[in-house]
Amino acid sequence: MNLYVVAIYLVRENKKGALVDYSIIYKEDKNIIQSQAVGPLTVTDISSLIDDAIPLLLKYSSANFVADYSEGNAEGLTSDNIWQISVDCSRLSDYLTGKKLAVVLKDDVDYGLGRMWQSFTEAKVPYEIQLFRTLNDAKKWAESN
Repeated sequence: MNLYVVAIYLVRENKKGALVDYSIIYKEDKNIIQSQAVGPLTVTDISSLIDDAIPLLLKYSSANFVADYSEGNAEGLTSDNIWQISVDCSRLSDYLTGKKLAVVLKDDVDYGLGRMWQSFTEAKVPYEIQLFRTLNDAKKWAESN
């Protein structure tokens, strides 16, 4: 089997002047699209990551999505920001219908914010969402039928 990796790597300054580094790759052997963000996160950062993931979701339409924020920091986000991220994630509905979105959040505060986001989002999207503390557990779940 050939392993194809299609990747997008970006480093940019967010509105707070902090560098946000993120990547999005497709792993054919696992049939998953995996993103990773490093640094302090804003609504704009997450919206940009979604925008950049859509072409890969179109190209690899059977793939599940793993979003790794274990090295990110969402502590500055408000409940209004979490709601906006939920609205932004509804844009993934056309590409993830019937599929899975696994989100990795290590920090307790980030995980709590993630649970808030999950409760906002699950009611309006046609894909399954689970939060995880480790990338390995998230990948296992995303790879399972």
